[in-house]
Amino acid sequence: MSTRKNRDTEDFDIGSDIQYERYGEQYYKFERPVYVGDILSATTTLADAFEREGRDGNILTFAVLETECVDKAGELVVTERETLIETDSPLSRDGRRPESLDWDATSGAVVCQPTADSYPLESAAEASVGDEGPTTIVGEITPQDFVRYAGASGEFNPIHYDAEYTTALGNESVFGQEMLTAGYAGRFLSDWFGVEALRRFRTRFTARVWPGDTLIIRGEITDVDAPEVTVELTESRQTGETVLQGDATATVSPAGPTG
Repeated sequence: MSTRKNRDTEDFDIGSDIQYERYGEQYYKFERPVYVGDILSATTTLADAFEREGRDGNILTFAVLETECVDKAGELVVTERETLIETDSPLSRDGRRPESLDWDATSGAVVCQPTADSYPLESAAEASVGDEGPTTIVGEITPQDFVRYAGASGEFNPIHYDAEYTTALGNESVFGQEMLTAGYAGRFLSDWFGVEALRRFRTRFTARVWPGDTLIIRGEITDVDAPEVTVELTESRQTGETVLQGDATATVSPAGPTG
């Protein structure tokens, strides 16, 4: 798997081939929001490593990395756990782009946003199990989106932007970074609850995102224990295939704003 940075010291190398690597899960637990001006130090450790046989017979190697970010006072701000998966051959058999179905999609960035008077949710008293969040549509995805994310994140694996490189590995075309897919889900959650309210966010990646896809993000409240609200979310492409599953917990006022 690829070289990862320990921001305090030097490269953190878990010793695998980046061309066979993908994200499996991503998890964040926030002790407090991150503010402009914060200076954070992060330390990454290898929390677990194991092997499993995949559905297609490939041997999958899992590495679980845990990163703790602390502020200048040494107080924990956020804990991140990421599960990286390396296969013993390119991931092409189950990664082919499906045929598109008819879909009335608007080209561009996020095209469906919540109304200002409905979101973010300000009161746990207004939340009930079964309530749905502000459906968000992202489309249609282009290779330029992958390039922009690479520049913003530093994720420069060429399988996401170099067509000649990635097709030589058996892929149909370049495809999206898993964390870009998670970023769209994060936008959905911040629209629903506000950034400051999020306390936990976990995603599991189930399929790749291809150029031309339109993504639909939906969520539903599964538990209310004021002031905490727990939700499950799904992100699917225009064909109905799920590309991401996740859950999150937000802390909102038990009774909403006063005055």
